[in-house]
Amino acid sequence: MKKSNNQLSGHLGKKPFGLIARPDSREAILCAKKISQWLEKKKLPVVYAQITAHLLGRSDGLPLDRFSELADPIVTLGGDGTLLSTARYINRAGPLLIGVNFGQLGFLTEITPLEIFDVLADLLRGKGSVRERAMISARIVRQNRTAFFSQAANDIVIQKRVEDRLLELDVYINNDNLMRLRADGLIIATPSGSTAYSLAAGGSIIEPSQNVQIITAICPHSLTNRPVVVGLNDEITVKIPKFSGVVSVTADGQHSDQIESHDQIIIKKSSNKLKLLASPSRSYFEILRTKLNWAAPNRNV
Repeated sequence: MKKSNNQLSGHLGKKPFGLIARPDSREAILCAKKISQWLEKKKLPVVYAQITAHLLGRSDGLPLDRFSELADPIVTLGGDGTLLSTARYINRAGPLLIGVNFGQLGFLTEITPLEIFDVLADLLRGKGSVRERAMISARIVRQNRTAFFSQAANDIVIQKRVEDRLLELDVYINNDNLMRLRADGLIIATPSGSTAYSLAAGGSIIEPSQNVQIITAICPHSLTNRPVVVGLNDEITVKIPKFSGVVSVTADGQHSDQIESHDQIIIKKSSNKLKLLASPSRSYFEILRTKLNWAAPNRNV
């Protein structure tokens, strides 16, 4: 969903710009250095994620939780993973994220390296559109206490180890029993995350502004198990019967913890939203068409 330009006003001037770059990408680090110099010439304050500061030869880097709190807007240079590492820490009044794609697919990082300086110049003039994306959270409840909590912009994944036997999961929607699943695991994805792991596991693509989430089994033992789309406001509870292997819950492929038998995993809509600066040159469907190579002809003409 695009928001009008007045949405930009709350993200300019109150906090310093933030810079975070994928550490194993020479091109991303070089771009971070150029952006830093560009912002400093304009006398705009800049803060850096810890690893990015180190790679730029600086000693003033911040851990991701402090970085996400103090900077707004934040330029992320890398792939979707770099952006998601910041998104995990955002709060209700979270920063505007400007995702520059140095990765492979890049569904969330819409800006290309060639257009970043034009985008930043437009931003300083108050030009640009904001896309808001829903987030979800996961909580492990163990013996009536919270043993783990995380939020995710893409997905929450419950999964066993490769060498363990099939996992049994009881899935409830608003305390109503949906199914007993025998599979390698389960993915609960936001519309943004529908093009990530869920898509690879056979889930449908959901346009990001839709108020839904998708439940996709990973290698289910039954052919009748199909992805299920429910409302974003629905609470999903996953219960783990007795299991002797190792099971983990992971948020956005980055933040994880192990699950014990008889734990409950409660997934619900987060009160926080992801705010992304939209590409000035491409719509969501153009990005989708390009990334998935749908524009390629089926035959020579």
